[in-house]
Amino acid sequence: MSSELNILIVDDSKVIRSMLADALKSVGYHNVISVANGKEAIDMLLQVKVDLVISDWNMPICSGFDLLKSIRQSEGYKDLPFIMLTSEKGNESFKAAMEAGATDYIKKPFLKEDVALKIKSILEWS
Repeated sequence: MSSELNILIVDDSKVIRSMLADALKSVGYHNVISVANGKEAIDMLLQVKVDLVISDWNMPICSGFDLLKSIRQSEGYKDLPFIMLTSEKGNESFKAAMEAGATDYIKKPFLKEDVALKIKSILEWS
C-alpha cells in the first residue's frame, strides 16, 4: 500500500466527500482530492496524476457515468481504477457502469469500513 497515491473523490455532496476521505485516511491513503462534479474532475485530471477515482453517479453539470465514459476514452487514463458510487436502485445502473468500464460499484448508503476495505483491495491489485 502506498500512501503516495492520489485519489479523486467526485460527489456533489460535501458530506459524502468527507465520509469517503475519512474512510481512505483510515487505511492509510492521505492524498485525497475532492471535487463536486464530473467537469471539475476532468479539469483536475488534466492537472494532477490520479491513481483512483471514486465518483457518484448523479451529479449536476457532468454525471459520474459521463465522467467514466470520458476517462475510458482517454489514452492516459483508460485503465484508471474507477469506482461508481450511487443510490440508484436495481441492477440496470450497475450493469451500465460495469459495461462502460467501472472497476467496481458501491451502493449508498454505505459503511465507511466496507468502502475502506474495497478501496484498499482495488489499489493493491491494480
